[in-house]
Amino acid sequence: MKFRHQLRVLGLEGRDSQDCAEVREFEDGSLRIALADGVGGQAGGREAALRTVEEWLTSDYAPEIQMAETDSLLSRVPNGGTTTAIYLQLSATEVVGASVGDSQAWFQEDNGRWRELTEYQRTKPFLGSGEAIPIPFSRALELRGRLLVCSDGLWRQPSREKMLQLAGLDDAEELLLSPRMPLSKTYADDVSFVLVTWDFSQP
Repeated sequence: MKFRHQLRVLGLEGRDSQDCAEVREFEDGSLRIALADGVGGQAGGREAALRTVEEWLTSDYAPEIQMAETDSLLSRVPNGGTTTAIYLQLSATEVVGASVGDSQAWFQEDNGRWRELTEYQRTKPFLGSGEAIPIPFSRALELRGRLLVCSDGLWRQPSREKMLQLAGLDDAEELLLSPRMPLSKTYADDVSFVLVTWDFSQP
Protein backbone atom coordinates (compact mmCIF):
# COMPACT_ATOMS: atom_id res chain seq x y z
CA MET A 1 0.00 0.00 0.00
CA LYS A 2 1.43 3.33 -1.03
CA PHE A 3 -0.27 6.72 -1.03
CA ARG A 4 1.33 9.71 -2.71
CA HIS A 5 0.25 13.14 -1.52
CA GLN A 6 0.83 16.77 -2.49
CA LEU A 7 -0.04 19.57 -0.05
CA ARG A 8 -0.25 23.30 -0.72
CA VAL A 9 -1.25 26.24 1.51
CA LEU A 10 -1.22 29.79 0.16
CA GLY A 11 -2.09 32.98 2.04
CA LEU A 12 -3.05 36.31 0.56
CA GLU A 13 -0.18 38.75 0.16
CA GLY A 14 0.52 40.73 3.31
CA ARG A 15 -1.04 38.42 5.88
CA ASP A 16 -0.84 34.92 7.29
CA SER A 17 -3.11 32.34 5.74
CA GLN A 18 -6.36 31.56 7.55
CA ASP A 19 -6.10 28.10 5.97
CA CYS A 20 -4.21 25.22 7.53
CA ALA A 21 -3.65 21.68 6.22
CA GLU A 22 -1.45 18.81 7.34
CA VAL A 23 -0.89 15.15 6.51
CA ARG A 24 0.39 12.51 8.91
CA GLU A 25 1.79 9.23 7.60
CA PHE A 26 1.74 6.09 9.73
CA GLU A 27 4.05 3.07 9.69
CA ASP A 28 1.33 0.85 8.22
CA GLY A 29 1.08 3.18 5.21
CA SER A 30 -2.20 4.82 6.21
CA LEU A 31 -2.69 8.60 6.07
CA ARG A 32 -4.46 11.07 8.31
CA ILE A 33 -5.47 14.39 6.75
CA ALA A 34 -6.75 17.57 8.38
CA LEU A 35 -7.77 20.77 6.62
CA ALA A 36 -9.31 23.86 8.21
CA ASP A 37 -10.21 27.31 6.90
CA GLY A 38 -10.47 29.87 9.69
CA VAL A 39 -13.48 32.16 9.30
CA GLY A 40 -12.35 35.62 8.25
CA GLY A 41 -13.59 38.91 9.60
CA GLN A 42 -13.23 37.83 13.23
CA ALA A 43 -10.41 37.43 15.70
CA GLY A 44 -8.88 34.03 16.17
CA GLY A 45 -9.77 32.40 12.86
CA ARG A 46 -6.22 31.37 12.08
CA GLU A 47 -5.61 30.09 15.60
CA ALA A 48 -8.83 28.07 15.47
CA ALA A 49 -7.75 26.46 12.19
CA LEU A 50 -4.30 25.60 13.52
CA ARG A 51 -5.71 24.04 16.68
CA THR A 52 -8.32 22.11 14.71
CA VAL A 53 -5.66 20.48 12.55
CA GLU A 54 -3.42 19.74 15.54
CA GLU A 55 -6.23 18.01 17.45
CA TRP A 56 -6.92 15.50 14.67
CA LEU A 57 -3.33 14.58 13.91
CA THR A 58 -2.82 13.34 17.48
CA SER A 59 -6.32 11.96 18.14
CA ASP A 60 -7.34 8.42 19.13
CA TYR A 61 -11.01 9.02 18.31
CA ALA A 62 -13.15 8.56 15.21
CA PRO A 63 -13.26 11.69 12.99
CA GLU A 64 -16.76 12.84 13.96
CA ILE A 65 -16.10 12.26 17.67
CA GLN A 66 -12.85 14.22 17.60
CA MET A 67 -14.49 17.00 15.61
CA ALA A 68 -17.20 17.37 18.24
CA GLU A 69 -14.52 17.43 20.94
CA THR A 70 -12.61 20.10 19.01
CA ASP A 71 -15.77 22.19 18.64
CA SER A 72 -16.28 22.10 22.39
CA LEU A 73 -12.63 22.89 23.09
CA LEU A 74 -12.54 25.89 20.75
CA SER A 75 -15.82 27.26 22.06
CA ARG A 76 -14.29 27.63 25.51
CA VAL A 77 -11.42 29.83 24.28
CA PRO A 78 -12.10 33.47 25.28
CA ASN A 79 -12.76 35.52 22.14
CA GLY A 80 -11.85 32.45 20.10
CA GLY A 81 -12.45 32.12 16.38
CA THR A 82 -14.33 29.59 14.29
CA THR A 83 -13.34 27.49 11.32
CA THR A 84 -14.39 24.96 8.73
CA ALA A 85 -12.88 21.50 9.12
CA ILE A 86 -12.35 18.20 7.33
CA TYR A 87 -10.84 15.18 9.08
CA LEU A 88 -9.97 12.07 7.06
CA GLN A 89 -8.25 8.73 7.59
CA LEU A 90 -7.13 6.61 4.61
CA SER A 91 -6.28 2.92 4.93
CA ALA A 92 -5.77 0.16 2.36
CA THR A 93 -9.52 -0.48 2.22
CA GLU A 94 -11.41 2.75 2.89
CA VAL A 95 -11.51 6.45 3.60
CA VAL A 96 -13.47 7.64 6.63
CA GLY A 97 -13.96 11.21 7.72
CA ALA A 98 -16.16 14.02 8.94
CA SER A 99 -16.67 17.65 8.02
CA VAL A 100 -18.17 20.99 9.03
CA GLY A 101 -18.36 24.12 6.87
CA ASP A 102 -17.79 24.70 3.16
CA SER A 103 -14.40 23.08 2.58
CA GLN A 104 -14.77 20.00 0.38
CA ALA A 105 -13.44 16.47 -0.15
CA TRP A 106 -13.71 14.74 -3.53
CA PHE A 107 -13.07 11.09 -4.43
CA GLN A 108 -12.20 9.93 -7.96
CA GLU A 109 -13.39 6.45 -8.84
CA ASP A 110 -11.46 3.98 -11.01
CA ASN A 111 -13.64 4.98 -13.97
CA GLY A 112 -12.55 8.62 -13.64
CA ARG A 113 -15.79 9.95 -12.19
CA TRP A 114 -15.55 12.31 -9.21
CA ARG A 115 -17.85 12.05 -6.19
CA GLU A 116 -18.10 14.61 -3.38
CA LEU A 117 -17.63 12.98 0.02
CA THR A 118 -18.74 16.11 1.89
CA GLU A 119 -21.96 16.77 -0.04
CA TYR A 120 -24.19 16.37 3.05
CA GLN A 121 -22.14 18.52 5.43
CA ARG A 122 -23.64 21.38 7.44
CA THR A 123 -22.18 24.71 6.33
CA LYS A 124 -23.02 26.35 9.68
CA PRO A 125 -22.60 26.56 12.63
CA PHE A 126 -18.82 26.55 12.21
CA LEU A 127 -16.43 24.59 14.37
CA GLY A 128 -15.72 26.57 17.53
CA SER A 129 -19.27 27.81 17.94
CA GLY A 130 -20.02 25.00 20.39
CA GLU A 131 -22.98 24.09 18.17
CA ALA A 132 -21.27 22.54 15.12
CA ILE A 133 -22.74 19.31 13.73
CA PRO A 134 -20.00 17.14 12.19
CA ILE A 135 -21.32 14.91 9.39
CA PRO A 136 -19.42 11.63 8.96
CA PHE A 137 -18.72 9.97 5.61
CA SER A 138 -16.97 6.85 4.36
CA ARG A 139 -16.06 5.22 1.08
CA ALA A 140 -14.39 1.94 0.09
CA LEU A 141 -11.16 2.45 -1.83
CA GLU A 142 -10.75 1.03 -5.33
CA LEU A 143 -7.45 -0.25 -6.70
CA ARG A 144 -6.70 3.13 -8.26
CA GLY A 145 -7.99 6.54 -7.36
CA ARG A 146 -7.52 10.09 -6.17
CA LEU A 147 -8.69 12.18 -3.27
CA LEU A 148 -8.83 15.97 -3.23
CA VAL A 149 -9.41 17.89 0.01
CA CYS A 150 -9.64 21.67 -0.38
CA SER A 151 -10.81 24.99 1.05
CA ASP A 152 -13.32 27.20 -0.74
CA GLY A 153 -10.46 29.34 -2.01
CA LEU A 154 -9.77 26.56 -4.51
CA TRP A 155 -13.21 25.28 -5.51
CA ARG A 156 -14.93 28.67 -5.94
CA GLN A 157 -12.55 29.88 -8.69
CA PRO A 158 -12.67 29.31 -11.59
CA SER A 159 -15.07 26.34 -11.28
CA ARG A 160 -15.34 22.93 -9.66
CA GLU A 161 -15.19 21.33 -13.10
CA LYS A 162 -11.84 22.98 -13.89
CA MET A 163 -10.52 22.13 -10.42
CA LEU A 164 -11.36 18.45 -10.78
CA GLN A 165 -9.93 18.33 -14.29
CA LEU A 166 -6.57 19.63 -13.03
CA ALA A 167 -6.67 17.34 -9.99
CA GLY A 168 -7.10 14.41 -12.37
CA LEU A 169 -3.82 15.37 -14.01
CA ASP A 170 -1.96 15.26 -10.66
CA ASP A 171 -0.61 18.75 -11.37
CA ALA A 172 -0.51 20.46 -7.97
CA GLU A 173 1.26 23.57 -9.25
CA GLU A 174 -1.28 24.21 -12.01
CA LEU A 175 -4.05 23.49 -9.51
CA LEU A 176 -2.61 26.11 -7.16
CA LEU A 177 -2.55 28.71 -9.95
CA SER A 178 -6.10 28.04 -11.12
CA PRO A 179 -7.97 30.33 -8.63
CA ARG A 180 -6.04 33.44 -9.69
CA MET A 181 -8.17 36.21 -11.17
CA PRO A 182 -7.59 36.46 -14.94
CA LEU A 183 -6.54 40.12 -15.21
CA SER A 184 -4.69 40.85 -11.97
CA LYS A 185 -3.25 37.32 -11.51
CA THR A 186 -3.94 37.71 -7.80
CA TYR A 187 -6.00 35.59 -5.44
CA ALA A 188 -9.35 36.51 -3.91
CA ASP A 189 -8.96 34.16 -0.95
CA ASP A 190 -6.49 31.88 0.81
CA VAL A 191 -6.04 28.51 -0.90
CA SER A 192 -5.25 25.12 0.59
CA PHE A 193 -5.54 21.57 -0.66
CA VAL A 194 -4.25 18.04 -0.28
CA LEU A 195 -4.19 15.82 -3.37
CA VAL A 196 -3.71 12.08 -2.76
CA THR A 197 -3.23 9.39 -5.42
CA TRP A 198 -2.84 5.63 -5.19
CA ASP A 199 -2.52 2.56 -7.40
CA PHE A 200 -2.66 -0.66 -5.42
CA SER A 201 -2.39 -2.74 -8.61
CA GLN A 202 1.30 -1.83 -8.81
CA PRO A 203 3.82 -3.84 -6.75
